[in-house]
Amino acid sequence: MVVHRGFGGMEKGYFFDSANGDTGGSAGFDWRMSEAIERATRFAAEKGIDKVIVRAARA
Repeated sequence: MVVHRGFGGMEKGYFFDSANGDTGGSAGFDWRMSEAIERATRFAAEKGIDKVIVRAARA
């Protein structure tokens, strides 16, 4: 999961599955950080992924 500050300083984030070659990206998949965490956790549970790693976006 990648977190960053969006427009107006709002904390935002998106996630991706690096094991399947999905490199992620924000675009239409950029949610409020709390929603991104919930979605990433649910996705991981459904796919049998045991870790969700959060990192800050590079400036």
